Amino acid sequence: MPERRGAIRTSDSDLVMLTWDKDSVPLKQLGNIEDVSQTGLGVIVEQALPVSTKVHISYRDNKLTGTVRHYFAREYGFFMGIELEPGSSNPILPLQLELLYQERAI
Repeated sequence: MPERRGAIRTSDSDLVMLTWDKDSVPLKQLGNIEDVSQTGLGVIVEQALPVSTKVHISYRDNKLTGTVRHYFAREYGFFMGIELEPGSSNPILPLQLELLYQERAI
C-alpha cells in the first residue's frame, strides 16, 4: 500500500485524553498515542469513534483539536487516525517533534 502521509511521523507512547460530544453530551476516553506528526496522531483506544467525529485531545501540556479520519480493529482495541486542525497545536508540539527527529538521526 502506498504511503499517504505528507508529514514525517515518529513513534510515541504517551497517554492522551480524548473528548467529544455525542447528542450534546460531552464524552471522554483515554487513549495511547502510537505515532505522532505535525499533522496528526495515531491513537490506540478501547472504543473507536465514528469517522468525521471532531475530538479534543489533551496531550502533555497541549490542547489539540482534530477529526477522526479512519480506524481499524486491533487485537486489543482500535487504532484511530486523527487529523489535527491547522493551528490547533501548541507551538511546543512541533518543537518537540523536531527534537525527536534529531535524536533518532544520531
